[in-house]
Amino acid sequence: MAFPALGLTLLLLIVQAAVATHVGLYFPGWFQTTKPNGAFYIQPDTIDLSGVTHVYYAFAWINEGPDFGLRDEFDNLGVVMGLRRRYPGMRALISIGGGGFDTSIWSAATGSAAARAKFVAGVAEWVARVDADGVDLDWEFPGKSDRANMVLLATELRLALDALGPRDGGGGAGPQRRLLTAAVPGYSGDMSGLDLASLAAQLDYFNIMSYELADPCYGDDVTGLHTGWTQVAAGLAAYGSVPANKLVLGLGFYGHGFTLVDAEQWRYPAPSLVTDSSCSRQDTPSYKQLMADLSSSGGSVFVEVAEKAAYYVRGRRWVGFDIPETLWMKQQAAAQRGMAGVMIWDVTLDSDQQLLRAVTAGGPPPPRPCGGGWGGNGTCVGASAGQCCGEMGYCGLSEEACGSGCRGGPCAGGEQSPPPPPRGPLCGGGKINSGQCANSKECCSQYGYCGTGREWCGEGCKGGLCWSSPSPAPSPSPKPSPSPSPSPSPSPKPSPSPSPSPSPSSSPSPSPSPKPVPSPKPSPSPKPSPSPKPKPKKSPKPQPAPKPRPSPKRRPSPSPSPSAAEQDAMCGDGRAGRCLNADECCSFFGYCGTTIDHCGNGCQGGACLRMPPPSPGGAGAMCGNGHINDGRCMFSKECCSQYGYCGTTDDHCGQGCQGGACKQQQPGR
Repeated sequence: MAFPALGLTLLLLIVQAAVATHVGLYFPGWFQTTKPNGAFYIQPDTIDLSGVTHVYYAFAWINEGPDFGLRDEFDNLGVVMGLRRRYPGMRALISIGGGGFDTSIWSAATGSAAARAKFVAGVAEWVARVDADGVDLDWEFPGKSDRANMVLLATELRLALDALGPRDGGGGAGPQRRLLTAAVPGYSGDMSGLDLASLAAQLDYFNIMSYELADPCYGDDVTGLHTGWTQVAAGLAAYGSVPANKLVLGLGFYGHGFTLVDAEQWRYPAPSLVTDSSCSRQDTPSYKQLMADLSSSGGSVFVEVAEKAAYYVRGRRWVGFDIPETLWMKQQAAAQRGMAGVMIWDVTLDSDQQLLRAVTAGGPPPPRPCGGGWGGNGTCVGASAGQCCGEMGYCGLSEEACGSGCRGGPCAGGEQSPPPPPRGPLCGGGKINSGQCANSKECCSQYGYCGTGREWCGEGCKGGLCWSSPSPAPSPSPKPSPSPSPSPSPSPKPSPSPSPSPSPSSSPSPSPSPKPVPSPKPSPSPKPSPSPKPKPKKSPKPQPAPKPRPSPKRRPSPSPSPSAAEQDAMCGDGRAGRCLNADECCSFFGYCGTTIDHCGNGCQGGACLRMPPPSPGGAGAMCGNGHINDGRCMFSKECCSQYGYCGTTDDHCGQGCQGGACKQQQPGR
């Protein structure tokens, strides 16, 4: 659950493990040095890297055979290597590959002794030319057929780097052998391409990409934390054969966004819409962008202590990400496991170094007061001193601030409201559990599935908006065949493809194009979309009282059972018709829900998404896949960005919008 006010501060101060000093930081080659207002601006001459022990230049790419030499598409390798002049003792490595790089080239470069010899010789020549401290292999990801060749590559590179001799980078450490590291997956999925025990004999560090673990395009129908500790810990378990002091925990300086089904149901995990399974339009705002949104547009930040992660909520937008407090929790957890330390993707996502300073501080962040969407320690200070800290992280003396959910101050009743009771295991996947569904508007069927049709809300309904009182739990008799899921044959959840870069594309997608573009962005594009200009702040009022979250609606009593004729006219069980809830759609296959699969193409009733009318002169080709065409998107609520992708974020509907529901006048064509 989201932690209440005072507990978070106390938790951060209890039993601190000695945090390891290893801090790695990736510098993507597309960082900007000449655009101070750019989204990816970094000033190498002034950036504060105090406490950073390793920097990685991402990425050098491999040429296709027969030579398999390296190339620097961004021409910034020398800039990153030059950072060592200001920070003696800091080690700089060349990272090869990346999330968007063609894995077939990796396979070809390592598939034979002759190919490996050319590749290894080329890598060693680059290391010697720029006097790098080592090499980071970011092969995402070797398949089972590459398993032995990956080990051979690491073995031969280790010999080549040793042959170059140690390097004395200053700082009093003396000559040190050159490093060989690898970026490896952080999810508990298929690891058949990695012989971890054999690689451990050759690699100095395993940079575990413990992010990218949740997104609506993975099929998640509830909000998720892409750096949540439950999944991170499951991913770390796969590295049991590797010495803990060779493991480096990955930290992501960005978030993954979801769209809530109902803005009033926002507590983690909240019901959310599922997006396209291609993961081509992810919402992955940087920490810098989220802080700008919080400052200019409002919203609230909550900490999920058990998951060592946070989330931002504004309206129906929900973003899981990390803040200084949760990064400290992760550093503590890594130290308790005996891990070497942490690495960060990436420096451009926190260009004013707020998070970096928190990671390198070596201790917990200072207590945060209440206000501006932060619950903090529940104490209002300054002009708001003596006021109530409301549930949504704003100070005031209104009923909204001092009533239900009050975190601190003169709360109604004289004491802080307790957090809501935790929910039991939810219904789903063939298990009734508590009988509650993630979406409170759905029913739990007698077979342990959630939905809104007769099969779920009619006879045998175990919980939710049943048409009659929920029936008692079944006796332990043999379980009949389960009723159908609300959508036809849902695809299994794909394994995410994390990357130290979510990829050199605009969003961390499993198979991005190798063309270099900034990351992360909500939709792939050949260059970064300009960040929306923050709205000017208004002068603070004497008693700021931003609009709090409305009190949760009282759950209605179960509706009376519909007549037989009404039931026959309802959508569900493969039949077309109306849905029980007016905001749901009846899909082409006759099931109710709120996802694109229900409300998009083929929708037969309810709140269907409608395609916009064709532009004058004929339909023409629609916007998408990097082509603006006639500027129309599939759904009328979407916008065509200046780079030819459809979506609903500011990067699509704001500056440069070419068509659809633009926030400003789109250019005439």
